[in-house]
Amino acid sequence: MKYTIISILIIGILVLGGFYFYKSKAGKDIPMIQQGSDLPKPTPVGTFEVDTNKSNINWSLETSDTKSYKGTAKFASGKGTIKDGIVTGGSFEVDLNSIKENNNADKLEVYFKSVEFFNTEIYPTAKFEITKISKTPITPADYTVTGNLTLKGITKEVTFPAIISKQKDSTFIASGDVDMDTSLWGIKYGGNSLFGSLGDKAGSNSVKLSLFIVTRPVTEEVSE
Repeated sequence: MKYTIISILIIGILVLGGFYFYKSKAGKDIPMIQQGSDLPKPTPVGTFEVDTNKSNINWSLETSDTKSYKGTAKFASGKGTIKDGIVTGGSFEVDLNSIKENNNADKLEVYFKSVEFFNTEIYPTAKFEITKISKTPITPADYTVTGNLTLKGITKEVTFPAIISKQKDSTFIASGDVDMDTSLWGIKYGGNSLFGSLGDKAGSNSVKLSLFIVTRPVTEEVSE
């Protein structure tokens, strides 16, 4: 019994001594930082990708005889950045071969893909790269988006109002309307032979685009 008590005391002394030695080393070599001290605060940066299955583009054009044509196109890809819950930039590609006319006007679809319009054999995608996003007092849009739109190897600046909102599932939804003058990219309706008299009846070279973009859930990163 006597030896048992002595053994317990020796073990206790060794344990306490080791703990004290560890604390001394920790205090000397590894400074302890308390909560609330001057730690560098990380800046949250989100990155997003466009969900191409849920996003789409609606387009429309009118001819001088008031006949209208409408259809859709799909995004090929898209990605961007978010800081403090606000979209700060992004780039998007549209698959021009995905263009469809709502009434299955095959000739019009062929015309859009022809040399006289988008020339999709050489330029299968259109690219839009955001250069600036700013708050705007315009209602109901809450942002003004400016960027470079590249078609057929020609890049022009485009500005349009947009609504951008964050959802509860950590996705973003954006929508905007663009009135595009295709002549700026060397695209004119007149003179085409693939769609009969559309070129003669076109009242302008304007194509209206309605963009609807849904992102996948934003992945939060930390930048120092």
